[in-house]
Amino acid sequence: MSAGGAALGYSVEPIFGLKPEEFMGTSDEALKKHLITLLGHMGKAARNSTLQDLMKGRPCEVDFMNGLVVRKGTEANLKTPLNAQWFP
Repeated sequence: MSAGGAALGYSVEPIFGLKPEEFMGTSDEALKKHLITLLGHMGKAARNSTLQDLMKGRPCEVDFMNGLVVRKGTEANLKTPLNAQWFP
């Protein structure tokens, strides 16, 4: 969950027992530990839905999500440069 999402009142359910707060403002080492935990639940051959869509040449939700993040960031007067580069 981004600071922008939190500022707009959005919340995220825990994923594999990891709470959103555990990702916000964490060190690189802590983030790496959390990502390893998440990936450990999926297995080496797992492909998320975005990758499956891209591999099949289908549109994916990333463009739509980035667009939403940019619009909501603008509403909250927050900059979203990473998302904006993928959603001009």
